[in-house]
Amino acid sequence: MNIEIGKGLSNIIFGMTENEVIATLGKPDRIITCREDGKEFLYNSLKLKLFFGFEEGNRLYSIEVFKKEVTFLSTEVIGMSLEKLLSFMKDNGYEKYKINDFEDFDTIFFDECDTSFTVKFNEVISFEFSPLFINDEIIWPK
Repeated sequence: MNIEIGKGLSNIIFGMTENEVIATLGKPDRIITCREDGKEFLYNSLKLKLFFGFEEGNRLYSIEVFKKEVTFLSTEVIGMSLEKLLSFMKDNGYEKYKINDFEDFDTIFFDECDTSFTVKFNEVISFEFSPLFINDEIIWPK
């Protein structure tokens, strides 16, 4: 599976409905209603979390990947060290980032491509991304 910024993950495209995702991937292992803002579908074997936002009309709004074999820019980023990740992103034109330091993990957010990496024990453990935006408007892929 390959991450495509602004589009989705292989044949899982931002803007899909819950039923379209189920038709593509099958029934999720777990469905979680998150606060008041949406639902998460968890797929254990794919190590995948999909978020459907209520404000986005219950459409697929965010994808979080935990599986090492998933690629971004033809590269496996899960398992990279923080230093290697920052170098990799810079080499691919993404130099501006923000690090949020939590007690036992950090998140690194790259605004230019609406992506966030979770780093624990100096290793990328997940990659989360969403559609791109222009002037706070979602650009849904076609």
